[in-house]
Amino acid sequence: EKAAILEDLANRPEGELLEYLDQIAELLRGGPSAEVKTGVCRAMANAGENAVPYCQEITALLHDGEPDVKYQACVALAAMGPHASTAAAYVEGLLEDQSE
Repeated sequence: EKAAILEDLANRPEGELLEYLDQIAELLRGGPSAEVKTGVCRAMANAGENAVPYCQEITALLHDGEPDVKYQACVALAAMGPHASTAAAYVEGLLEDQSE
């Protein structure tokens, strides 16, 4: 259910999405499912540079066990632009990772 709500929020116009970024980031607490994590990343990617305050939370997802979560975290960080450059070393580490 949360994943479906996140998908809806991620597809809303930027102005509406920005109102919910705090609540969206809060969904990462408490060990959410991979679907929720990827939904959070999609929403943050759609928010672009406005999601920079959540860069640390998204960077933490680069260590997730699910390849899709890692991928969506990379997409979200890329959408944040140069302000997310602190995550660059982690992304480089993923490129060297031999797993999926």
